[in-house]
Amino acid sequence: MVGRVCGLVTGAVLAVSAGAAMAEPRFRIDGSVLIYDTGNPVDATVITDGTPPADTVGEIAYEDVGVLRSILQRNGDRIETLRLTSDGGFIEAAYEMADIITDYGLATEVQGECASACAILFLAGDRRTLQRGGRIGLHPANWAVDSLRNYYRDVQADYGWEDEFAFAE
Repeated sequence: MVGRVCGLVTGAVLAVSAGAAMAEPRFRIDGSVLIYDTGNPVDATVITDGTPPADTVGEIAYEDVGVLRSILQRNGDRIETLRLTSDGGFIEAAYEMADIITDYGLATEVQGECASACAILFLAGDRRTLQRGGRIGLHPANWAVDSLRNYYRDVQADYGWEDEFAFAE
C-alpha cells in the first residue's frame, strides 16, 4: 500500500511539474524582443481581484500594465521590440500600456493576430512591422456608458480635463 501511495504521489508531482513547465508565460524575453501573448493567462501572483487566471486568456488585462512596466524597468536597456499577439481586451489597460511602449521607444511587431485593443499597442510603437501572414483587426470603439463615465471621473484630475468635452476631444 505504501508503495502504491508513493507512486501516486510521485506521479501527481510529475504531472503538476509537467503542467507548470508547459505553461507559457504571457510575457517572455527572446534576445531584444519582449513577446506578449494574451493567449496565455495572467500570472496568478499579480491578480488582486480574485479573477481565476483561466478567465484572463485572450484579453489585455489591467495586470499586464504593471508587469510590462516592471519588465522594462529591469530590462529596458536590452528590449528593443514588443511582439504582439492578442485578440484585444480592456481598452484602458491598452492605453496605459501604449504610454509605456512610447516612453521606452519600443518598436512593435505582429506575426499572428493583433485585434481590437491590441491595435492601440501596435500603433504606439516607434517603428511598426506587420510580418507576412500577420493580421491587425480593427473595429469601432465600443465602451459602455457607465464604464466610460466611471473612467472619466476616475482619471479626470490626472489628465486635467475641464469637462467631458475636453475628455472626448
